[in-house]
Amino acid sequence: MERGSGPVGDDERTIRFERLFAEHAGRVYAYAFRRVPSEDAHEVVAETFLTAWRRLDDVPADALPWLL
Repeated sequence: MERGSGPVGDDERTIRFERLFAEHAGRVYAYAFRRVPSEDAHEVVAETFLTAWRRLDDVPADALPWLL
């Protein structure tokens, strides 16, 4: 499976994460909203993107399946 851009500098890492969040947060929220009590959906999204930030080098170019 093709990975994302690999190890990157701090600025590039931040930009990549911001793009990842902007592109996928809505879909991750919708997915979580359908599967957990509605009051927990935001927490699921926060935990998902915290994990994505910590493991950004492992997030593949096609990130949505990895996030879900």
